[in-house]
Amino acid sequence: MRALALDLATETGFVNAIAGERNPRCGSWKLKRPGDEAARAYRKLGQFLRDEMVLERPEIVFIEAPVNIGAFLERDDQAPKGARFKTSSETISMLHGLVAIVHSICGGCYGIRCVQANVQSVRKHFLGAARPQDPKNAVLDRCHALGYLPRENKNHNIGDALALWDYGCATHCGAAPADLHLFGEGVQG
Repeated sequence: MRALALDLATETGFVNAIAGERNPRCGSWKLKRPGDEAARAYRKLGQFLRDEMVLERPEIVFIEAPVNIGAFLERDDQAPKGARFKTSSETISMLHGLVAIVHSICGGCYGIRCVQANVQSVRKHFLGAARPQDPKNAVLDRCHALGYLPRENKNHNIGDALALWDYGCATHCGAAPADLHLFGEGVQG
């Protein structure tokens, strides 16, 4: 089964490969530059997804579930009411918009199943711990160890997409043997 995994951000990491493939096709797409409007990222993501459907149409798409807005809050005793945003409301809005774009294009236009995965579930599967000390580098180290990426590639967006792809394939892309024989049917011997 061919699966597309997307680590959605202003630079989106992607993997589009058959489940279990040893050298999955992966990379990253720059959706917008600092200062660009979110609409640019939406258009670019739509164009990249359209192109993926032509190049190698997946049967399933994996994306990280959008983070609850409360996860973006950081304690700050100096801030009013004891909290401030670590991430701007524009970034939060854009991330949710990118998820909607994937669902509308892949699911709506092409009828491809879209599965959202919790980042802690992905890390628990890929690293053995949901909240490792340095998650970005731990994911890259694991990608290098598995041979998914060459050691010189330090792109965290691609690493996160590979972790998501690995998780998605393990949990949703179980493959049956090419020749399944029950109780000796069709077996010569």
